[in-house]
Amino acid sequence: MNDSLDFLTVIKILYRNKLLILIIAVAAVICTLAYLMMKKDFKTTLNLYSNDRVLKEINEPPVFSLNSFEFYKYLKDNSKKLSVLNIDDDNFYSSISKKITLESDNNSPNVKIQFNTEVKNDGKEFAREFTDLANKYLYDKKNIYLSSQIKALDEQFLYLKQNIDLSQTKDPLIDSTISKLSYYRLLDKDKTPLLKLIDYQTKASKNKKLILVLSLFLGFAIGILAAFIKEFLKTINWKDIKENQ
Repeated sequence: MNDSLDFLTVIKILYRNKLLILIIAVAAVICTLAYLMMKKDFKTTLNLYSNDRVLKEINEPPVFSLNSFEFYKYLKDNSKKLSVLNIDDDNFYSSISKKITLESDNNSPNVKIQFNTEVKNDGKEFAREFTDLANKYLYDKKNIYLSSQIKALDEQFLYLKQNIDLSQTKDPLIDSTISKLSYYRLLDKDKTPLLKLIDYQTKASKNKKLILVLSLFLGFAIGILAAFIKEFLKTINWKDIKENQ
């Protein structure tokens, strides 16, 4: 009986204060909507396909190379759009490493890169520039590595050619040297982009619908709490309190 009475009391309190609860809930949604409209934030996601055959050979997997201090410094020196990420120059590396995130599944040539901007079009422009600069950076790495390796193997092959009759020799070391030299020359002539932009998309970084629904529930919760506080205050005899002071 008491439980039934308590439940009915709650229902009566909510009904008497339905307008207060509704006003607080609507106000919470309006405030949240105003914040979302003023605080615009967009997330851009790039999907890149990497030329693993070359990049693994030169020890430059994108998920590590494009998350290195050296690459970020290259980005800082060559990017015209980097300012859209609002990087803290005084703490450049720690700041940019938080602004740009890279993901790659094991043994997958695909690389996913994400970053946030305040203007939607900035995300699109930086996505294209990032891909171009990442390609140039890795292409320089490729040239340096292959040039040094080919030079060393050329010298080794020339020495063997001058001192050994290659046509009469079946030395595994010689075969390995010739095979590797041929393979590196093949890679050196490979003009396939080291990174290929598959697609990219820019969208609001926050789920506005979900945030508005949560703010509505929060508004109702605050409204209900306010209703019970209001009813509780009605039960207090303020006159007795003043007289007893």
